[in-house]
Amino acid sequence: MVPQAAPRYALHSAFLQSTRSAVSMDPYSYTPLDIATNEIRLIRLLPGLPPRRLEVEIFHVPLSAEEEGHAGPVYEALSYVWGSTSNPQFVAVRDALKGQQRKRGRVRTRIHRFKFALSFCGNPSPSNRSTNEVPAWRTLSVTHNLAVALEHLRRPTDSRIFWIDAICINQDDRAERSAQVGRMGTIYSIASQVVVWFGPQYENSTLAVQTLRYIGESWKLDSTGYALNWMDNREGNGQAEEDERRRVLSVKDVDALEAMHLSWIAIRDLLRRQWFSRLWVFQEIRKATQAILVVGHAELPWDMFRSAFYWICNCRVEANPISKIIDLSDCSRVEPFVDMTAWSNVGIAYLTNEAMTELSCSDPRDRVYALLSLFDPKNTMEISPDYLLSVEDVYTDFFTSVLHQSLQLYLLQLCGFSHGPSQLHLPSWAPDFSARRPQVINFSASAGQSEHEAARIDAATLRIRGVLGDTIEHVTEPVPLTATTSFRRIAGLRPDKRLDPQ
Repeated sequence: MVPQAAPRYALHSAFLQSTRSAVSMDPYSYTPLDIATNEIRLIRLLPGLPPRRLEVEIFHVPLSAEEEGHAGPVYEALSYVWGSTSNPQFVAVRDALKGQQRKRGRVRTRIHRFKFALSFCGNPSPSNRSTNEVPAWRTLSVTHNLAVALEHLRRPTDSRIFWIDAICINQDDRAERSAQVGRMGTIYSIASQVVVWFGPQYENSTLAVQTLRYIGESWKLDSTGYALNWMDNREGNGQAEEDERRRVLSVKDVDALEAMHLSWIAIRDLLRRQWFSRLWVFQEIRKATQAILVVGHAELPWDMFRSAFYWICNCRVEANPISKIIDLSDCSRVEPFVDMTAWSNVGIAYLTNEAMTELSCSDPRDRVYALLSLFDPKNTMEISPDYLLSVEDVYTDFFTSVLHQSLQLYLLQLCGFSHGPSQLHLPSWAPDFSARRPQVINFSASAGQSEHEAARIDAATLRIRGVLGDTIEHVTEPVPLTATTSFRRIAGLRPDKRLDPQ
């Protein structure tokens, strides 16, 4: 059955009031992580329903992939938008009981070769009460966005184990933050699944998810990630339903597509959610082995979302009702997050192109750190996240590391024009990754293949061996990017500012 629009949803706000009750408690104090055992923190999101306050338990586990005879940690990793810090909410937090940290919440099952974590939490047994002192509840401030996500993701009766950056990393400890950020690629790659939180339900978000599921159940990407194949399901849907799906999703019946105009509007609104504007989530979804999209209480497997998204984008090439509602810019903006093939073996210059500079992050150092796990390790082995360094040091050190390991100068093409002057004090050869670049400098030094003889002499000097081609005798005033004068006339400027004869 073709999905129909649902009535407007009003977000329940009782839990926001309940979070304020935690303000009277003492603030939570983090226990340092054990560096020797490569520890990370996990949280147990305790069950409940509004207006019960949000409660989590924090515990430490060694971070390691599952090995023979040694089970790795089982948890879900949350991918979300931090949001503004201007309206903080408060979560009740306590450390998990000793001895209960790895016993509780370790029920596991395998479905279609994928791992799911089903974590259960009950009251301590009488024996535990007699031998373990229950830690006191404390309070931890989180953003409004995260509080809303936790309220939607907690279950009525079962607990869930999560890794969530804002809680599992002591954000006030820059040394710990640096070390944990360096492990985020591994954290997301070995998670049982990544929960992609798009935000709460809006007026048409449920319709969007229903329609995407309707499409994704009918069309599926093949193993190459490019071709869509029709999934015949006559046994499950019945012949009449299957024929209806084929008619609607064949793109030949314009009237059928027009009748679904509310669905296309709903999907367009979903594709414009803030999640697709955040830099950090790019790494998080790229490293995921399995992911699920969550909007309010509606869920959709990420693979199904990808298939439906590509079907919609393919439909845009023809004049039909979909192309009138979903813009090409919508597809272009979302595609990097769902195209698991084109980004698998690309270089650093491509990952730090204009598409990446459009994504937001609060710390300019994260322009490098948020993508570090996606780069070829042999080119970035000298780089580890360090939030004690200045932005300038992070960018120049990154350039130097790539130069030392690859002996290539392709990052110089990112030192092109930007929309405005850089606010950083960088040498001319170091790209400002925080600036938007409408164009790059295309060049082919040493045919783009040969190794360069280059060395960084000091903080601001890069020495490169080359062949003298010409000498610059005069430099004019900078020409605004908005200039309408033809390049031929600009190129004819002389020191006396006269133009060449016409």
